[in-house]
Amino acid sequence: RKRQRAVAVVPPPMKSRKKARQVTSRFHRVQEQLHAAEAALSAAKDAGQATGDTEDKLRRLRAELQQLGGREAYQQASRLQLQFCDSGRYVFQQLTSRGFRPSRREKRRPRVLEIGAVTRTLLRCPWLDVLAIDLKAQEQDIREVDFFQLEVDSERPFDAVVCAMVLNCVPTAAGRGQMLLKIREHLAIEGLLFVMLPKRCLSRSPHLTQPEFLALCEAMGYALLHQKASPKILYFVFSLRERVPLPDIAEQRRNPRRKKSTTRKGADVCNFDVRLSDPALDDEQARQG
Repeated sequence: RKRQRAVAVVPPPMKSRKKARQVTSRFHRVQEQLHAAEAALSAAKDAGQATGDTEDKLRRLRAELQQLGGREAYQQASRLQLQFCDSGRYVFQQLTSRGFRPSRREKRRPRVLEIGAVTRTLLRCPWLDVLAIDLKAQEQDIREVDFFQLEVDSERPFDAVVCAMVLNCVPTAAGRGQMLLKIREHLAIEGLLFVMLPKRCLSRSPHLTQPEFLALCEAMGYALLHQKASPKILYFVFSLRERVPLPDIAEQRRNPRRKKSTTRKGADVCNFDVRLSDPALDDEQARQG
């Protein structure tokens, strides 16, 4: 009698970079669709409309997410990608070149907030005081907390905030805008913000270009200090010059023709966008005005 092979409880370790990119892209797409379906379901219930089709869609999306391996598979893929992204080395180099690395006589270590931490690279650095957080921590030293719920310590702001391959994980454009705004509350004036993004977020999006993204960051009070690009990743370093009040931040008008031209190019379209408000509400207000 043949022995049955044991069924793996957790997905096997991911080794292929191509597979990792596929998993992260699919995870983001499904999460985006889930968020939209949940919002549609809530709106339908409030309006007293039928919800059967939307509930079926939610079940299909949740099953697809489970088949993918859920957040655990996504974190494995993210960990593999970050190994090649080498964000830690970039952070160390920029902090050192900009005078943040303390001398041997200095006792105070720069305080760093790492959002969406999946490795202990920054935590292992002896000259940094790091608070690493993630929604579902996989390492003992990483604190499991939602960044949007993280309490602000105005007396001890961070000298640097690291947001490596995280902004693109937020499911909505308005949520990404809120993350960039909230980071300012945790970051000291003249402190550094590190942002790493998949290159396709700003090269294959029908909504947002790289110059538009940088202009929006500048309007919020971030000054670009350095940028570089690898074949797959964009790296940015900003300095927080001021916390511009939200009513005073002017969002640039987007080119409506670009959306049509980009979506015709095929399947490699990325829906990445950053908004400081809900564009649907803006359109509704514009129609009423």
